Amino acid sequence: MPMSAAPYYYRDVTCLYPLQSHSDYWFHVGRSEAEQAIFGYINNKLLHITFSPAGDLIAVREAIFQPQNLAPSSELTLEKLHEAIDTQAMRYRKMRRLKDACIHIKRFSLPRYNIGIRDVSDDLETFIFDPGSYDLADRIDLGETLQAWKEESLFVFWWDEDFYVDSEGLVSSS
Repeated sequence: MPMSAAPYYYRDVTCLYPLQSHSDYWFHVGRSEAEQAIFGYINNKLLHITFSPAGDLIAVREAIFQPQNLAPSSELTLEKLHEAIDTQAMRYRKMRRLKDACIHIKRFSLPRYNIGIRDVSDDLETFIFDPGSYDLADRIDLGETLQAWKEESLFVFWWDEDFYVDSEGLVSSS
């Protein structure tokens, strides 16, 4: 889902959001003492997003996706595509000397790619900005959901679709 222009945030701008690799969702992460990174496949491209050790966005680079070790006549199945991207991620980590470890980054937004971090889901954001459009039962339910969301330190990581991420950096639902 595309990210809106004025999102709701309840966390401070210095908050660090944890994120771990999720091959099934087309992205990997890595870190070293010098940098943190998200690397993945989106919109038929490989994307490298680099962050400072303090979690600030530094750079975004696109790369052409060229699946290695696939014969020109072989059919590119979903499984082969995942394997090729996983191989590319391992190469990228090795080249940049990154460990496959949880990264901690500040929120960011890259609307061109539909990538970023948000504090709450679209449904909760709609409720926050316009609670009067809901009946009393829905307001109570959504209010409780928002409180639980905050207590559990959930957030949304957009990687061309929304992923709900827990306080350990694991995607809990999509």
